[in-house]
Amino acid sequence: MQRASATPKLPGLTVLSGATPPDGFERHGPVSLNATGEFITRHDTPRHIVWVDGLLFAEGERGDEARVLSERYSAAGRTALHEADGYYNVVVFERQTGALVLAQDALATRPWYIYRRGGVVAVAPSPMVYRALGFPMTLSRQVLYETLRLLHPAGEESLVNEVRRMRPGVSYRLERDQSLHEQTVSDFSYRPDHAVGLDEMAREIKDIVAEAIDGVLRHPVCRARPVELSLTGGLDSRHILGELLAQERKPRQIRHVCIKRAECAAVARICAGEQLSLRVFELHELPWATLIRRWLARSGGLVNLHQVYLLAMMHEVGARGVVGFDGYLMDWLLGLVSKDNPDSITDPVRTVWGRRYTSDLMLGQLMPDSRELAARGRAKLADEAGRYQGPAWFRALMLDIQHRGVNYTGAAMALMAPEAHYFAPGATRRALHFCRGRDIAIGGIKRARLEAMRRYFPRLAEYPDPSGRAYTEYTTLHKTTTGMGRYLTPWWRFITSGGRTDPAPESEHEWLRAIPPLRHLVAGLVEHSGLVADGLISRRGLARCWRLHQIGGYEAWTLFSLLSAEAAYRCLVRREPQEQVIHDWFPGVTQSDAAE
Repeated sequence: MQRASATPKLPGLTVLSGATPPDGFERHGPVSLNATGEFITRHDTPRHIVWVDGLLFAEGERGDEARVLSERYSAAGRTALHEADGYYNVVVFERQTGALVLAQDALATRPWYIYRRGGVVAVAPSPMVYRALGFPMTLSRQVLYETLRLLHPAGEESLVNEVRRMRPGVSYRLERDQSLHEQTVSDFSYRPDHAVGLDEMAREIKDIVAEAIDGVLRHPVCRARPVELSLTGGLDSRHILGELLAQERKPRQIRHVCIKRAECAAVARICAGEQLSLRVFELHELPWATLIRRWLARSGGLVNLHQVYLLAMMHEVGARGVVGFDGYLMDWLLGLVSKDNPDSITDPVRTVWGRRYTSDLMLGQLMPDSRELAARGRAKLADEAGRYQGPAWFRALMLDIQHRGVNYTGAAMALMAPEAHYFAPGATRRALHFCRGRDIAIGGIKRARLEAMRRYFPRLAEYPDPSGRAYTEYTTLHKTTTGMGRYLTPWWRFITSGGRTDPAPESEHEWLRAIPPLRHLVAGLVEHSGLVADGLISRRGLARCWRLHQIGGYEAWTLFSLLSAEAAYRCLVRREPQEQVIHDWFPGVTQSDAAE
């Protein structure tokens, strides 16, 4: 039996099977468990023990989550563990069989990673727990390719072969002999009720968001904490702000990272009109080394570095910490619109796999076997798409929730706890049921969401959005496909200015060229890449990518994904000290500064 080397410090539920636990774990038959953090509850019965990390919304359930889920499990089994309203991970230890049942809320909002190698099976809230425990790990070149192409894995696997993120709607049973069995317990099929009209859908949306916000703010852990909010000027955060004001929980502070000037101006207008305190973070003023240090210590590189700026929401929040909310899945589930326009989707696999954040040419230069890797990645998506029943747009959305959602768009905010506990009112069981059961022709493409905004928050709806239009002027909202054409004018300005203006203004590409700490970051990657040194990517390909970026190319997405993979490889696989990685990326940062 492998011996784990150190007790992990990150809050959450960690389970070990097939490994001798370090101090701080409690033994239960063949398994060991470590439960730490503010949201841990426990309930013991003669038949089983239940631990919960998270919260439930309902009165009489808040603060007593383990008892509630224990009773549901006794009455209805594994499926019931996924059907509570809240955000949680749950472990059930069956005394008679010695088996564990592992489950999450309907959309797996709290990170939980499975480790499997040899006779060891483990579950933990971060892959960095496995580093602390001394577990060996190896890099997946297949997922490295997928991350370069999509910004995230194309399946449940991660950049590390031994680690994968637990899937929404799947229950796991770990037996005494370390065998792990999965069972899909949630329904991911589209069955719309055509009798539900726009007015009723708008009311449902209002109730779903209100229930989540009220349930969080009344929870014993959260109710004494001040509320802060990341406001972007878009529909999601504006709806959340409206609900907070309606519940008389005015945010102590609005935080906004100024990426686009039009968005910043829209946020400033709202805050001035509603008399809200606003703190604006300019990109060039962010403490990038500090934020990346936190990202590295908490994600191990398995959350894409591109969204690290969001960690400004936890910066200098004070000793009490804060509670906040984000718009994850509000568009997808409540707006009935995926990343792509529903009417343009005829093949969900082609839609999802067709997104390219790195060109095929650059992928081939970085990974010469990219064609074979692409074929395997697309085959994985095609196999999974068959699990979902419904029109093409719905199956594409379900693919996105399972992979883009849990590994990318919904992953960064979870890294801020315990300083800032952020929750997503659009990522709940009721929101998923809304998406499955409502007619896209009636309330889709954000029709019902716009109606909810106009009806319940009319004052906020009248403020102009970043484009200058009020939400009272829209009937639907959908993305327009602009492609590379949007860069033609900036490129002309770049050429005629003699290179003094950026060809991709107010974009990630400009960040990595214009902000000194980020320039140093990419230069450090090129100079010290372990992926290159060990032959996992091409040295010539990385050099070409760097040169193209320097002369105005659109390579930022590629570089952010490479930095993520580099972090995972050096911290999780090669087990290099975190401070060494930070020092290589930010040479001016001392070891004491780099330690979290």
